[in-house]
Amino acid sequence: EQFTQEEKAQFLLFVRGSSRLQEDDIFHLTPYPHKDADNALPKARTCFFQLQLPSYSSYQILLTKLKYAILHCTTMELE
Repeated sequence: EQFTQEEKAQFLLFVRGSSRLQEDDIFHLTPYPHKDADNALPKARTCFFQLQLPSYSSYQILLTKLKYAILHCTTMELE
């Protein structure tokens, strides 16, 4: 809800590899362990339409890291 339309499209591009949804898309959200979660970025598995999030200590850190990832991590080589 807090994302702009552009951020929503960037989120889809980050997680799915496309800025548009298809009818049969099933989104998966999974945790991933990280020793220093607050300094880690989210990971995306575009083949599986999957977002992997560390256990951030606050909602604000999650939003900050997710927005950074969707706006700056634009190639599939970055994790």
